[in-house]
Amino acid sequence: MGQRSGSHHAMPEELSKDVEKIKDALSQTVNDVKERAEDFMQKSFQDVKDKSNDWEKTVSKYIKENPIRAMGYSVLAGMFAAWLLRK
Repeated sequence: MGQRSGSHHAMPEELSKDVEKIKDALSQTVNDVKERAEDFMQKSFQDVKDKSNDWEKTVSKYIKENPIRAMGYSVLAGMFAAWLLRK
């Protein structure tokens, strides 16, 4: 029985060390995931910003090259929006 009692005391220490290792590993994993998420969000935001700037340049160029047609499309879009809002 003496061995059993001695091993019983050793188990909580080993268990405590294992729990600490798991806790450290989880903490590192959470930090890694957080970093990756932040990087992804920054890249996604920059991609959206770049595409928005490209779209703005394309629309501005079209309006400068076709002012009457662009005005016509704007009027049609406004009439369509008004029609949708009345329903």
